[in-house]
Amino acid sequence: MTGPGEGKVKIDSNISIQTIDKPIPISNAEVYIHVKGYLNARVTHLDIEHEILNIIIKPKTGQFLLITGFNGGLRIRFDKPISYHDKTLIGIEVKSSILNSILKPGE
Repeated sequence: MTGPGEGKVKIDSNISIQTIDKPIPISNAEVYIHVKGYLNARVTHLDIEHEILNIIIKPKTGQFLLITGFNGGLRIRFDKPISYHDKTLIGIEVKSSILNSILKPGE
């Protein structure tokens, strides 16, 4: 987790980890649009920062995951389910209406 910095635009959002049963809300997560060319970003991308996410997806692993828009945000699907404690994790949901200007519902 790197937090704020030059070229990182913080957005208001709500985050939840998607499981095969029900979503698990994550409080105190920070979401940034990290602009290409700033702080070593090779492409513009979304930074979702929370300590639990660093356990699930190791930092600096450079994964390319399936992302789909829905009305009010986007969903990130893991390549394969991840077992964590007694849960099967399948993705992350980021609720923020500003994200629909980047990725429309259904895209």
